[in-house]
Amino acid sequence: MYQLIDKSIIDILYSVHKGDIIQCYTLENDFEGDNTFQKLKVVFVQLFRDIGMPHMFLNMDIMKTHTEDSIRFNCVKNADLYPIEGVCVNTHSANAPIVDITVVCNFTDIHTCRCIVNVNHEPNHDLVRFESIVMSIFKKMFKKVKTFIEMAQ
Repeated sequence: MYQLIDKSIIDILYSVHKGDIIQCYTLENDFEGDNTFQKLKVVFVQLFRDIGMPHMFLNMDIMKTHTEDSIRFNCVKNADLYPIEGVCVNTHSANAPIVDITVVCNFTDIHTCRCIVNVNHEPNHDLVRFESIVMSIFKKMFKKVKTFIEMAQ
């Protein structure tokens, strides 16, 4: 379970949600000792266009830290203000108003992982009115990944 979360959680998120929520992503890795630094770019499928939600993308720097029984993903929005080059994005698009995401995965045994996810968004942003919708989507994304991993065991 530890290796699965460590090496391929983003690939799993994409595989489970390709075309439904995630349009495409890129991930660059850089290693320094036991820590991994990553640059993640995600373009989401445009959802809720009819109620004015723009086509969203997200660019984050991720630092992964490991202990014997946990993995911590510290994700912080970086200064890149553009979606993935060459990807078709609607003219009404926006960088997601997420400041940072922290995911802590604790492994109690080789088959059990408990993840705690904290998402902080930009205060007073125009898109905050969609917060409940976005949080509901995030929750469903992780539940679907959890079910996928459980079925694969």
